[in-house]
Formats: sequence, C-alpha cells, structure tokens
Amino acid sequence: MANVTNQSPNGSGKSRTPSENQSMLEQFRQNLRVILDVSNIQPNGLPEQLYTYKDAVADLLGKTDFGWNDAYEAEKRLAHIRPAASLRFELDTQIASLQKVAPESFKLFTQMKTKLAEDFKDAKVEWEAPSAWSAPYVVALRNLLERVLNEVHWKYAQRYHSRKIKERYTTNVSKISGALLGAFLFVIYVVAQHGIAFTSYAGLETAFTAGLLGASFSILTGTHNYTAGTSIEDMLRETGFPSTLVRIIVGGIAAVMLYFFFETSLLDGAIIPELSKVGFTKTSFFDQPLNPDTSAKQWLVPNSDLCKLLVWSFTAGFSEKLVPSVLGQVRPAEKKG
Repeated sequence: MANVTNQSPNGSGKSRTPSENQSMLEQFRQNLRVILDVSNIQPNGLPEQLYTYKDAVADLLGKTDFGWNDAYEAEKRLAHIRPAASLRFELDTQIASLQKVAPESFKLFTQMKTKLAEDFKDAKVEWEAPSAWSAPYVVALRNLLERVLNEVHWKYAQRYHSRKIKERYTTNVSKISGALLGAFLFVIYVVAQHGIAFTSYAGLETAFTAGLLGASFSILTGTHNYTAGTSIEDMLRETGFPSTLVRIIVGGIAAVMLYFFFETSLLDGAIIPELSKVGFTKTSFFDQPLNPDTSAKQWLVPNSDLCKLLVWSFTAGFSEKLVPSVLGQVRPAEKKG
C-alpha cells in the first residue's frame, strides 16, 4: 500500500499539521489497543493458533516509530482475533465508510455481506462460545472484514494522494498565472511606451500573451476536471508540467488564429475589433490631484479596439470552443451571400 505519512484514518479532506496528525494517530492506536485487550479477556478464549496474530499486533502497537501503515496492518490483523460478537457491527461500519469514496466497492461488499447472511441463515452460531472461532460463518465474516479493510485503507490513501497532487497542481498553475499576468502587463507597457512590436500586425504580441493568460486561468478554474475520477497515474500525467505547458501554448495559438481571422474582415460589428485601428491612446493624470497648478502627465493606454482584441484573445485562450464557434458564425453568412 502507498506510504501515507500525514493521512488520518478516516481520510479527512483537510490537510493536517504534524501535531494534529500525531494526535489522531495516537487516538487510533488507543482504540486498537482496547480491541486487543478485549480479545485477550473474551470469555470464549483465543485459540492457540492465533497467538502469533495477537503477538504481532502487540508488537506493532508498541513500536516507538508507530505510523499509519502500522496502524492499518494492526487493524487488519485484529479482524481475525477480535470478539466474534463484534464482527457484524464492525463490518457494517467499515462498509459504510466506503459509500462516498468508493460507491462501487460499497455496493459490492454490501452484496457480499448479504449473500453471506443468506448462505448461513440456517447456521447456529453461539457468538460467545468457544465454538464460534471455528464456525464457518464467523470465519467468512473475518475474511470479508479483512478484504473490506484493505479496500478502505487503499481508497483513503488514494484520496489523500489525489488531494496532495491537486494542491501542488493548483499552486503551480497559480504561480504560472501570476507570471503570465506580469508578462501580459509588461508586454503592454513595452509596446505602449517603447513601441517594440510587430509593426505589420498591430496588437499581435499582446493578443498572444492574452491568450496564454486566458489558458492559464482556464486551467486554474478547471482543476477539478483534470483530477476528478482518475487514477493516480492519470492525475500525475494530466497535472504534469508538459501537459500544463501544452494547454497554455494552445491557448496562445488560439488567440493568434483568432487575430488572423479578424484580419480577414469576415466578421463585423460593434464588438469586433478593427485591427487597423488597434493602438494606444493618450490619457492625462496629475502627480498631485489636489494641486491645480500641477502639470498633467501623458500616459498611453489601450484604445477601444485594442481592448476588444485583448478581451477576445483572453476568451480564445480561456475557452477552447470559442474559435470553432466564431468560425461557425461565418458559414451562415457565406450561404446568404
């Protein structure tokens, strides 16, 4: 099973500090110790062949470097030595814990438990008597409980690691989005104040960076789509840097393609930018607004058509369906023409 160092036994969705995690681990160990103690004093006694299980559990619970993997192993071993009378309740509890994290497993184990009850409905089990240890129904319940515990531990371990992958992915994409936002503003500043740009295609560089920024925001808001309902391996692939980089670059390319589509003049309207008019306009502001004698300073800001282009470019990067949708608007117009 995967090594889970900071996971609570109930697979809580919240990250925990080491002290909180250790406190929960100690509480879980105390619960397991109580079950072990009860198994030692149960009236029907512990069969000699199971003493090795009892000793192994005692050794695990006594470890100085006791961890969650030790706790899970002890819990599975206790399934074979715990009092027979508590088996059915414990089995119901563990199966119920799978209902949200693994609905299919929950359904399967519920059916298996029901089938066991039907198969042994005529069996006479004296739950507190020594004969309970060898009763086929009791043995079957213990084996089923161990299988359920295996599934519970594995599913919660998967959920823990999935949460960690999602947290790391969100953090990385947030940093990338912040860097792209800075690059976007820097490009606008350089083009406006220093005139460094593609002179033949006004606004192309700003459209490209706006598309990159839109794609990064799309990834950030759609993190759940890349991490929900997939295996750990799929999540690692989908949230890796190469996949993230490809999505962002595709957003920039979509913005460039939309730019050249606007260049064809096949679309017109108030919301469509006129690329020939894309540029910057001067605006004035005062260093000291309360002082009327202060001379105004000039500053260049994107004009109306450049703002339209930036909004379209950002949207093209953000929505992978925008460019096909725009192309679809042209076909009816061509047919009418």
